[in-house]
Amino acid sequence: MRTVKPFGPNRPLSALRGPRRRAPTVLGPLRVTGLDDPSGVRSIGGKAAGLRRLLQAGLPVPDTRVVHAGALDAFLLHNQLTAPTAAEVANGAFPPGWEQALVDEARALGARLAVRSSGVEEDGSTRSFAGVHHTALGVSPERVPAAIRDVWASAFDTTARSYGPGSGMAVVLQPLLEPDAAGVVFTVNPQNGSWREVVVEAVRGQGEALVSGQAAPQYFVVRRPRNLPGRRVWNRLMLEVVQADAVPQDETWTLGTNGQLLRRPVPLAERSAPVLTTPGLLELCRLALRAEAHFGEPLDVEWARAGGRTVLLQARPITRTGTPRGRDVLWTRRFFGERWPTPPSPLSWSLLAPIIEWFIAYPDVQERFLGGGPAIRLIRGRPYLNATVFRHLLFKWPGAPAPGFMLELIPPDEVDEWRRRFRVKADWAVYNAIFADTWRERRWERFAFNPFTNHTVWEAYAARFDAEQAALDTPVLGRADAVQRVQAQQRLVRDYLSIHVCSLLFANLWYQVLQGCLASWAPGSTETWMEQLAVCPPGNKTLETNEALWHLAQVLGEPGVADLREGRTLEPSAAAALARFLAAYGHRAEASWEVFSPRWADHPERLVPLLQFSVEPRIRVGEQERTFADARRRLLAEVEGWRGRTLDGLVHVTRRYLLLRENQRFAFDRLLAGMQRTLLTLGAELGLDDPADIRWLTWDEVTGLAQGSFAGPLPIDERRRAHAAALADDPPIFLRGDVPADGELRGNRLTGLGVSAGRVRGRVRVLRTVADGEALQDGEILVTHAVDPGWTPLLLRAGGVVLELGSLLSHGAVVAREYGVPAVVNLSGITRVLRDGQEVTVDGSRGLVWVHA
Repeated sequence: MRTVKPFGPNRPLSALRGPRRRAPTVLGPLRVTGLDDPSGVRSIGGKAAGLRRLLQAGLPVPDTRVVHAGALDAFLLHNQLTAPTAAEVANGAFPPGWEQALVDEARALGARLAVRSSGVEEDGSTRSFAGVHHTALGVSPERVPAAIRDVWASAFDTTARSYGPGSGMAVVLQPLLEPDAAGVVFTVNPQNGSWREVVVEAVRGQGEALVSGQAAPQYFVVRRPRNLPGRRVWNRLMLEVVQADAVPQDETWTLGTNGQLLRRPVPLAERSAPVLTTPGLLELCRLALRAEAHFGEPLDVEWARAGGRTVLLQARPITRTGTPRGRDVLWTRRFFGERWPTPPSPLSWSLLAPIIEWFIAYPDVQERFLGGGPAIRLIRGRPYLNATVFRHLLFKWPGAPAPGFMLELIPPDEVDEWRRRFRVKADWAVYNAIFADTWRERRWERFAFNPFTNHTVWEAYAARFDAEQAALDTPVLGRADAVQRVQAQQRLVRDYLSIHVCSLLFANLWYQVLQGCLASWAPGSTETWMEQLAVCPPGNKTLETNEALWHLAQVLGEPGVADLREGRTLEPSAAAALARFLAAYGHRAEASWEVFSPRWADHPERLVPLLQFSVEPRIRVGEQERTFADARRRLLAEVEGWRGRTLDGLVHVTRRYLLLRENQRFAFDRLLAGMQRTLLTLGAELGLDDPADIRWLTWDEVTGLAQGSFAGPLPIDERRRAHAAALADDPPIFLRGDVPADGELRGNRLTGLGVSAGRVRGRVRVLRTVADGEALQDGEILVTHAVDPGWTPLLLRAGGVVLELGSLLSHGAVVAREYGVPAVVNLSGITRVLRDGQEVTVDGSRGLVWVHA
C-alpha cells in the first residue's frame, strides 16, 4: 500500500506519511480509533467506512479519528433518555472523563477541526442521508465535545427521523482544510444516468458552500471509454473533457473563527479562470475512478484541493434503492397540466376526454398488468393521466440513459432510481399485451403512425380543416344545427389528435435518436450540440405571433396600450392594427385546451401584459438561427462520411417535428375557438340567462336540453362553486394511488429538468396568470405553474424561467431555446417555495436552481 498524504493545518501538504497509527482510546464505553481499526460499519458508520476503503486503495484522505457508535448509546443511557429529542441530546451531560478524552484526541489533530456524522446507514449502497445530519466546521479542540453532541442531536430532529431511526451514529473528527477549491465528482452522470460520463462540480474555497447549496459551481463533464474487462487502467487514462462550464465565480468561501461560511471577493482578473485546470481535473477524475474500481460501483466523492494536491473527503455509493417499477397505480398532472393549467370546465372535459381516451386507453392491459383504473380522470377538479404504463415501457441499455420523454412522466424519486441503474430490461409482457390489443382492434387505423409521412398527412388535414372551419363559422340555424356543428368539430378534434399524438411521439423519438447518435459519433458535449441543433426551423407560428405582437406594440405605443388596458376607444390607426392582429391571432388564449378559455379576439385587454418588449423577437430568433447554421457547419466538418450525413438527416427531421408540433397547436387553438363560438350560440338558443353558463353542463345534459329530454334542474351554481374551489386548490403533480408522490423541495439547491441552456442570476417574479405579467421586470426570473403558447411573449422580458410543469419539447421549452432564455421545469411546488424578490441562479443546462441567501 502506497503512503498517503494527510492534510490539515498542523500537517504540511509536503508530508509523505500516512495517518498516524494510534492505539484506540477506550474509556468505559467510549471508543475512539483511527481508520485502520477493523471494526464494522455498525460501529464506525458509513462515512468512516468509506474513508477506510479509500485509504485501503492508497488514495489520499485526511487524518481521521472516529468516535464509535456505541458512545451514543452509552450517552443516552447515562442521561436516561429512552425516547430522546434533539434538544435533550444537545443538552445532555457526558459521562465522567469523556470530555477531556475527546479534547485530547482533538488536540492531536490540530487547532481547527471538522466534526461530521457517520451514521451506521449513512453513505451506504441503499440509502445515503446526504446532508441530513449535522456537520460542524472550524471547531476548536475545546469545543469538540459540544460539536459531537450537536451531531448526535441531528439524528433525532424531524428531518432525520423522516429518513429512519435516530440511533447508530458514529462521529468523524478531521483536521479542517483551507482549500483553494473543493467540490463533488460523480462517476456516473446524475443528470442523464450515462455511465460513460464523469461529472465534476467545483467552487472556490470551502466545499461546504456547494454541499449546502449556497454556491453555484463550475461544472465539467469528462467522457471515459466504455469499460472493458482488464482495461481499468486504460479507461482511467483515456479521458476526454467534453464540457467545461467554467462560469465566472466572483466569490470564494472561507470559514470564520466560529465556523460560519464567509464570502470573500475574488480579484477581478481571476474571476473568469476555471476553478480546476485541465490537468487537475483529469487527476481528480482518475482518483475517483480508482475509488470506483476499488468499491466496485459508481460513487459520489467529495474532494478538496490545496497547494496543488487533491484529497478525497468522503465517498458514498450512488444510492440505488428498491425497484424502478413501483406497484401502486401512478397518476400525473404533467402531461395535462401544460394543456389545462386551470381546471377544465365540465362541458370542455365531457367533449374532449372521451376522444383522448379513445386513443390512449387499453383497459385490458390496464386491468391485467397495471393495477386497473381508467386512462385519464379528474382528481380534485384537475385532469390526471394514468402513467403506470410508462414504468413498464421504460428500459435502460447498459450504461446508457433511459428514454427521457418517458422519465418525464414518473416521479422524481423513481427517476433517480432509473438513472442510477446500469441496465433495466423493458417489461415485455406489457409490450406484448399492447401490441396484441393493437393488432386485434386494428388500432393503427386510428393514427397517422408513419414517422416519415406523418407531416404530409398533417398538410392534407390542414387544407381540409381550413375549408371545414370556414363552413362551421357561418350563422347557426337553431339548436339542432348547433349540436350537429359541435359534433363535426369533435370529429375534427379526433382527426387532429390522430395526427398530433403521433407527431408528439415522433418529435420525442427523433430527438432521442439524434441525442444518442451525437453522443456516440460527435466530439465534444452532446448537450451543447443538442442546444444548438435541436431548434425549430423558420415558420414557427408561436414565434410569428410574438413578432406580430411586437409590431402591434410599436403601433399602439404607450398611449394605445393604456387605452387598451382601460377599455377606451383606440385611435383609428391603432384600432386598425389591433383588428388586423386579432383577425390573424385572436384565437389564442392562456389555457388553449380549455374550450371556454378567454380568447384574445373577445378580450383584447388580455394582450396588455404581452405588449411590453425589451428586444424585438426577430433579433433573438436570428441569433439562434446563426448559432444553428454555425453548429451544423462544424458538425459536418468534424463528423465525416455516412455518420455525418446520418446526423444531418436526423437534425433535419427533428427540427421538422419540433416545428410541426408547434404549428399543430396553433391550428388546434383555432378549432377550439370555433367550438367555443358554436357552444355560446347554443347556450343562447337553449335560453340560458347567460349563454356562457353552458360551460357548467356536460355534453349529455346539453344534448338532452336541445332535444327536450332533460327535465331536471340545471346544476350550474353547484358546479361553478366546485370549479372555483378547484381553481384555488393546488393538488400534487404525482399520486401513487391516493398518496402524493411529488417529493419536497428542500435546501438551497433545487433539481428539476433543464430544457433551455445557459445560466443566469436574477430576482424572482412569481406569476399566477398572464394578467400578472405587467409586474415582470426585464431580467427577472419568471416563475409559474406552466407556460402555454399564449404566455411565451413574456419570455422576451424574462432573464430565466422556472416552471412546475414542462418537458424538453413543451411549448415553453421550445420558445425558451429559440429566445436563448435559460429554463428549468418540473419543480413541483416551486411557486410556493420561491417568493418575489428572492435572488436565484437558474442553470438551464443541468436543471438546477440555487436559492441565494
